[in-house]
Amino acid sequence: MPQRTTKTLQYTQLAVLTIVHALCDLNGGMIPALLPRLRQDFTLSLTQGIWLLAVLHITCNGVQLLIGHLRAHRETCFFIPIGLALALTMLFLGFLPKGLPGQVGLFALAAISAIGIAFLHPEALRAVHRLDAIPSSISSAIFLTGGFFGFAGGAYLTTTIVENFSIQALAYLAIIPAVSIPLIYILRIRIAVEPVLAPIPIQNNQDPTPRPAPTSKYNFWPIFFMAVPAAISGVMIVGLVPTRLNELDFPLSFGGFAVMLFGAGGAAGGLFWAFLARHKSEIPFCAITSLIGAPLMFAYFLLLKYQYAVALFCLSSFFINAVTTLAVSAARHARGLNIGQRMAFMLGGTWGTGSVLLLAVGPIADHIGTQPILYAAAVAYLISGIIALTILIRNRPPTNNRYR
Repeated sequence: MPQRTTKTLQYTQLAVLTIVHALCDLNGGMIPALLPRLRQDFTLSLTQGIWLLAVLHITCNGVQLLIGHLRAHRETCFFIPIGLALALTMLFLGFLPKGLPGQVGLFALAAISAIGIAFLHPEALRAVHRLDAIPSSISSAIFLTGGFFGFAGGAYLTTTIVENFSIQALAYLAIIPAVSIPLIYILRIRIAVEPVLAPIPIQNNQDPTPRPAPTSKYNFWPIFFMAVPAAISGVMIVGLVPTRLNELDFPLSFGGFAVMLFGAGGAAGGLFWAFLARHKSEIPFCAITSLIGAPLMFAYFLLLKYQYAVALFCLSSFFINAVTTLAVSAARHARGLNIGQRMAFMLGGTWGTGSVLLLAVGPIADHIGTQPILYAAAVAYLISGIIALTILIRNRPPTNNRYR
């Protein structure tokens, strides 16, 4: 197939994968934005509301870790359509009864939807990494941008629908994926598999031993630990900002609007910084974006009661949300684990850690409020920047100290 035709086909495949990612993440983004309304309809305390978010995130990220190694040598899509179908169950929460049965059903829907989101992500990322005609940093950024827009746009879309129509009207959004699932098979989208190990040439009658394909100079685990604080901050910020804005007497849709701007800034920043890093290492840009974005995010939380300060929320996201995008791209060729496990840890492991912490945050927020937790979340981005600098220092090339 000619190179131009191959590239056009792969960009088309990437567009479909990005749309599927957006539709999937819409279901995760709607719950934090709708949390003030859900607390009212289902009589949930703040702790119970935050635990609902924790169930969603812990289930999603835990299942990703469990299935990340599966089908490592299979090229056909299996989990993507199943995951998208399961993720959409959250759209039917408006039909749950009131009282205790409704609360139980709400947590059950969150768990089912989370399993669907978990099924989709590792395999979809492997499909993105199969697109070898597109630079890794660009394809990863575009794909993750779909997730940002789905998560953030879904927050604004669903809160607007609930405010202007009803919570039952969310079910109509389930019609949209009917077109995207067949396209996965029509375009023959395939997923990346582990590279075949090349044997070392036999020398001096020695037995050949496997030699791994060339990889990055960076080890996977430092990249993972760099991404963890950023993911923790993301979970806390997206989960608590709509509730905090509602406490400050902003309407429900404004919380969704704020999350949408947060996602839009992150999407634009992810593409911009990925473009700069496409021929270079991603790690230096992780350091730059987190160290610039953290003070901007802290400033927004200081000015949270002012409506137009939400522009600062968007600007800070332009920097800090790029950390996750760049870290996923850096992990693609990092040393350690197979590609499915690396992708599962980069999404499930990082965000899962933040989700577990949500369980502790609920009772704390009931006692001290959500504002101090948001301040701490902004500071956590600085930790990611410091770890990125540490990775750079530990992997800098040796200097030549010989005199000439």
